[in-house]
Amino acid sequence: MPDSLLRISGLCKAFSGVRVLKNVHLEVNAGSVHALMGENGAGKSTLMKCLFGIYHQDAGEFFLQGKPFNFTDPKHALENGVSMVHQELNQVTKRSISDNIWLGRYPTKGPFVDERKMRRDTLALFERLKIHLDPDILLQNLSVSQRQMVEIAKAVSYDAKIIVLDEPTSSLTDKEVTMLFEMIRMLRQHGVGIIYISHKMDEIFQIADQVTVLRDGCYIGTKAVLDLTIEQLVNMMVGRDLEDRFPPKVNQPKDVHLTVRKLCTKYEPYLRDIEFDLRCGEILGISGLVGSGRTELLESLFGCRSLDSGEVKVDNKVVKNHHPNQAIRNRFAYLTDTQGLPPKTMGWLQQWGRFEVALDCSFPPRPQARGHNDWPQAVSLLQELAAQRGWLTHVGHELDAWHMATAAHLPAHIQIARDGLQRLVDDVAP
Repeated sequence: MPDSLLRISGLCKAFSGVRVLKNVHLEVNAGSVHALMGENGAGKSTLMKCLFGIYHQDAGEFFLQGKPFNFTDPKHALENGVSMVHQELNQVTKRSISDNIWLGRYPTKGPFVDERKMRRDTLALFERLKIHLDPDILLQNLSVSQRQMVEIAKAVSYDAKIIVLDEPTSSLTDKEVTMLFEMIRMLRQHGVGIIYISHKMDEIFQIADQVTVLRDGCYIGTKAVLDLTIEQLVNMMVGRDLEDRFPPKVNQPKDVHLTVRKLCTKYEPYLRDIEFDLRCGEILGISGLVGSGRTELLESLFGCRSLDSGEVKVDNKVVKNHHPNQAIRNRFAYLTDTQGLPPKTMGWLQQWGRFEVALDCSFPPRPQARGHNDWPQAVSLLQELAAQRGWLTHVGHELDAWHMATAAHLPAHIQIARDGLQRLVDDVAP
């Protein structure tokens, strides 16, 4: 029998009476890669938060190398050899690789940080993991895959017995995925247990030894990957056979709605001669590797980046989005690939000494209220729109509180800034 590093037995968790985990089981053996799979909302993140002490389970037990335990917080988990590499890397990009690995536990020499020992320890760690990077390089100069390797090295530096990898390949190229898998296999050879969270079926069959599936917070089962087919795994995840995974497209796009011609950006990273048409009722995919310019293209259309040349037309009329609020008035909306707003958009919002109310242009055009004396007019306007649309709102003169709830359609964006006090409400009704 393989050595069990981690065992989760009968875990249950509820929020306000709604059970989100129901009798979940998971066992990770030494030197194995255990995939954790399920649709969005299946309970994977909640399970990991219970493991790391962010949430406290209502029922169930954790066992680490056969001994019962309950971590109080992620730091407690790290100190006991359980680490997680998140999908969104939380690193200090302005500091060196060494600084990021030993942050919060610098080796010291008297009252000072022992830089030489920190560098030696980093090199020894990299040699063990066969990572070829200079410890003095700033993290901002590394690729996403290299930053991920640094984060894995940090986990190993805690003498981690269990490492959780959350969607580790979501931003990697095929070559970088291969490098990551080589590191995972090396960790497996050293007896480390890996919990691998991913939606990519081909990766599971390539790297995992076992797979546990959750569905709607319930434990569905654990199988050896060699005993599964893709169809069986999909059935476990969704609860039914998917006979037609790619149904035929019956939609018929109509007239051209958006036209982009010879679009070039003014500053790095440069875009050159981008052209495409988008038709009404059409979904246009923009593909490319990380760093190819996909995000920069969308930011350029939304006014977050300066254009050097080119033309953008909507319904054959030229539009110029020099600024995000111009894009909003021209009925553009932008959902970013991160949980926050793009840095340039955030910089746009940070304007002190005045306030601005920018309303989504799905509403009839209204004059924008600007300046301190127009504040009552802005409040009145918002309350009028709230009454028309069935929103529940509270607007205070200092905007100490802002609450919105609706069963109807909310505007895509409402930006408010007054005397240095900003509030961004960005919500869409289900």
